Amino acid sequence: MLKIPALVLAATLVLGGGAASAVVQHGGPGDDTLNGTKRADTLRGQNGDDRLQGFGGDDLLLGGDGDDVLKGGPGLDDMGGGAGDDFLVGAFDEDDDRLYGGPGDDIVSGYRSDQLTGGSGDDRMVIIDPQPGAFVLCGSGEDTVVAEGRPPAGTIAQDCEHLRVG
Repeated sequence: MLKIPALVLAATLVLGGGAASAVVQHGGPGDDTLNGTKRADTLRGQNGDDRLQGFGGDDLLLGGDGDDVLKGGPGLDDMGGGAGDDFLVGAFDEDDDRLYGGPGDDIVSGYRSDQLTGGSGDDRMVIIDPQPGAFVLCGSGEDTVVAEGRPPAGTIAQDCEHLRVG
């Protein structure tokens, strides 16, 4: 387990030595910008209004408290906005990203077969070019799903108050 002292504002740890090395970054109590690599990264924003960019690899992005912006990249990414009004966007690739907004009024945007979860709050869930395997779970609040591109096949949305196809 990696332990970082509270007085450190940001820390980066590279595990391993080759191209498949994992990068772990932790933000501090303020507003942080954390950028991943082409590897499998773990980015944790913690408190503040953070910006996390995964780039390549199978990444884990966790915003924490605050109004965060999380952007995936190529690879299978898992993202959690945490508390606050967050903006999460998966990559426009064939990997099935998993995005969770959390508490707050979030905007969660995915592509094709991504899985989107809003959490509590009034969320806007956007799925672009929905394909089989795409799934949107809105949660509590007054939530809207926007399916852009062709109409979704079958049921993709659950616990959602509004659905727009266009």
